[in-house]
Formats: sequence, structure tokens, C-alpha cells
Amino acid sequence: AMDGEVLPGEMAEMFTGPLLGFVFMPFHITSGYEPDKVLTGIHPYVTVESISTGTRTFGALSGKVYETVISVTEGGKTYRAEWHIGDFGDLQMMTMYKALDVTNGDFAKYELVSVELR
Repeated sequence: AMDGEVLPGEMAEMFTGPLLGFVFMPFHITSGYEPDKVLTGIHPYVTVESISTGTRTFGALSGKVYETVISVTEGGKTYRAEWHIGDFGDLQMMTMYKALDVTNGDFAKYELVSVELR
């Protein structure tokens, strides 16, 4: 509903589609890079520059977090990013993504601050 009016399905979809795409973008991007291969150093175009581990708590959920700085080379271009990948046993997810090479003033950062499993 918008201002108390129920939106038709097509109109609501115009708003929710891009919003959900933005919300899930870090997971979509990361899954495309196959984090298990990145963390083990066998990915064909991702190089791990540094990696450290620690335990973090996100609301009621705690887990091991792999903090990595990576270089990605695609189409003749290389960019750097920082990824934090949380391992919660049966559930793995990106807990932080930050673009490190920002030359045109754009900035990209995503950080997970709380998780509640139901």
C-alpha cells in the first residue's frame, strides 16, 4: 500500500523488483565468484591478496568470518574488493562487501549487522 492505497500487482512489482535486486546483489555477486574456490586460491580470475579469520556475532547468530582482500580480473580490467564471508555451519553468507578501487567517486559497501533465523 502507498498512502493507504493498495497498489496493483504490476505497479507494486515495479517498486519491489529493483529493491529486492539491490538487497540480494552482494549474495548474487559473491555466488558468481564461487567463494569456496576463492578462499582456497583456485579461482581462475580472482586472486586473494590477504585473508584472516575471526569470530563475529550478528544479533543472536555467531560464526567464523573469513575477511579477505581480493583482486578480480575480468575483460582486461582489475578491481579490488574486501569480502567478509560468514560460516555459520549449514549457512554461509557474505557479511560485508566493500569496493576498494573507487576512481570516479562512486562507492559500494554492504554490511550485515544482524541475523535472526526463524
